[in-house]
This record gives sequence, C-alpha cells and structure tokens, in this order.
Amino acid sequence: MRALLRRLVNLGTEGLDPRQLKHVRLLNQLCFFAMLSCLLAFLDPRVLAIPSVIWVSVFAVFVYVVALFASSRQWHGAARVIVGVGSLVWVGLDGFLMGANTEQHLFVIAVATGAWFLAPRGERWQALLLGALSLGLILAVELLNPARVAARSPQMTIFEVMGDKVTLFVFLQMLAYYAVMQTDRAEDQAAAEQEKSEALLRNILPRSIAERLKKDERSIAERFDDATVLFADIVNFTQLSERTNPTDLVQLLDQIFTRFDALADQHGLEKIKTIGDAYMVVGGLPEPGGDHAERVAQMAIDMQGVLATLDARTFEGLAIRIGIHTGPVVAGVIGKRKFAYDLWGDSVNTASRMESHGQPGRIHVSEAVYARLRERFDFEARGAISVKGKGELTTFFLTARKAMGT
Repeated sequence: MRALLRRLVNLGTEGLDPRQLKHVRLLNQLCFFAMLSCLLAFLDPRVLAIPSVIWVSVFAVFVYVVALFASSRQWHGAARVIVGVGSLVWVGLDGFLMGANTEQHLFVIAVATGAWFLAPRGERWQALLLGALSLGLILAVELLNPARVAARSPQMTIFEVMGDKVTLFVFLQMLAYYAVMQTDRAEDQAAAEQEKSEALLRNILPRSIAERLKKDERSIAERFDDATVLFADIVNFTQLSERTNPTDLVQLLDQIFTRFDALADQHGLEKIKTIGDAYMVVGGLPEPGGDHAERVAQMAIDMQGVLATLDARTFEGLAIRIGIHTGPVVAGVIGKRKFAYDLWGDSVNTASRMESHGQPGRIHVSEAVYARLRERFDFEARGAISVKGKGELTTFFLTARKAMGT
C-alpha cells in the first residue's frame, strides 16, 4: 500500500525542478484523497437518498482520475485547472442539491485556499481567479438555493446571512497568501545560500568533480595516463616579506595569484593549489585533452609576463621559477570537512624537481615536455643534471613559442 501511495504521489515528477516538484506532489495527493472522499460519500445516507447527488459524486471521481492522468503525462497546468474547476462544480452542485441544513457548499473555501498551495510561482493568478469563483459560488448557494432561502427568517439581512462566511473566506485566503509568500522568500534565500556554497565548491574543486560530490559520490580517484603538471615558485618572496607590511604583502600575493588563476581559466587548465608563494596547475584532467602540454607551456610564458609587470622599485628581486613535466598521474579528492583535489605520482614529483632545480626567471622542463613541444616552442638545452631522488636527467629551458612559419 505504501509503495502504491508513493507511486501515486510521484506521478509525472520525473526531471522536475524542486520548486515545481512540491506543487505536483501536493496535486497528486489532493487528487487521491479527494477521490477517496468521493467514494466514502456513498456511505452517507444523505447522499444515497438523492440520486442526483450520487451522480455528482461519480462525476467528481471521474474528475480526479482525469487530473491524475494529466499529471502523469506532465500536463500539470491542465491538471490544476481540472482539479480547481471540477472541485468547484462538484461542491457547488452538492450545495444546491442537498438540503438546507447542510453546509456542503462551504467546502469551496478549502478549494480556494488549496489553490494557493497548488499554483507554482508565476501562476498565482489561477488562485485569485479560483477564489473569486469560489466566493461567487458561496453567494449563489446562499442567496439562490430555494431550500436555504425558505429556511431562514425573512427579516435577516444579507450581512447576517453571509457576514461570517465571507469573513472566514477572506481570512483564510489572506493566510494562505501570506504562507506562500513566506515560502517563496525562504526558498529564494535558500537558493541564494546554495548558490554561494556551490560557487565556493567550484572554486575549490573542478566543476565536474564538484558535481560528482553533490551526487554523494564518496570516493573519487582516477588515473590519467597523460597530464602536464606545472609548479611555480616566487623567488625572494621570503626576503620581501621581512621588509614589507603584512597587508601589502598579502595583497601583492593575491594580485599575482588572481592573475595566475585567470590565465589558468584562459588556457583551460586546472589550478590544484597554492602553498605559501608556490603555485600548482595541471593540464589534461579532469577532462582529458590532447594539447594540454602546449597550453601549460603557454601559461608558463604568460606567468613570466605577470611578474614583469610588477613595480621593479617596490618589488625588486622578485622572479618566478617554473618547472613542467608531462606523464601519468593519479588525481582524487581527499578530506571530509575540507575537500581538496590533489595529484600524486612520479610525474608530480618530477615536475616539482624541475621547479626546485630550475633558475629564477626561467621555465625548466623535462625531456618528455621537450619531446612533445619541440616543434612548436623554442628550447635551450641544459644537458644532464643531477636531480634529487631521480638521478641524472636531461632537461631543457623553454624560452618562447616558435614564430609562425618557422
């Protein structure tokens, strides 16, 4: 039974925005319980005593079945119209057909009130229209039903007949309107906060990785057989920090790294992290791309340009030392409270060694990078050098992109 109810509630909800989802689920639930109410009405002796009322109840069951079908086909606007108008017709006919002692027609107050919660944002005019029709129906039943007219004293004024009912109707419509407006405001605030959180997550992690984490993917670790890793370090930054105001120092570093971030975006690369005055970026992941080595090399050249624009008098002695290597890496997310997307493997260590064994103001690359880019960039051979933890390696300095046609 529970599974059946769950299926009914979720009819036609596939792929809906969460703000639309709640309205459709409420619509489906209302159809189901209204249909059940119609069927239970056959147990009421007053209904069974009036054949025309029985047919009205059969009509109401048909209305809600049709509305559920429309909802299942994602014709939600049509389903809301069917429910609203059909409910008014059902309750209105009952109000006219049943005796003077019943208040069946007052159920239209529930119809009008519920319309505020069924109508999604932008379609609240439907609730206003249904409210006007509901109020008109109450007035019609009270003033035109012969049985009700005959049952009351001729001396009663319209206010005495209608005052309490109209007051109740207006009060409930105002309450419903206030409730949906407050819900809209709360949803807007929640959406704004969620967007801030997602923007922060996207700043920390690659977009595709952030999306996977949002889907509750717990363990993210992948091997990439071909990636290019760049390490950069600002030379003499420690000495500068000893003679510079802390605020000015942080602002300088922020200025430099912000421009590096813009370069990473421009070249379609992924910033991995900063550690102090060191900067790490990678190409070829999390989305593989065949030209990643070329894009990393161009970013390295552009990074040198960033340092060249600094005020030489204020930031005398600053230079950037860059190291690049291409090879396989493992990438993944670590941490539970503070996420970090990081890289591991021999290629990462080699790129780090290229940076630490390089020279200020130069781009030091491995033989693998040279082999990949020698047709498109100019290099200066450094020869074989002893690299800590790696032994002797043949390395090169990348100097510039080759001129077109050379």
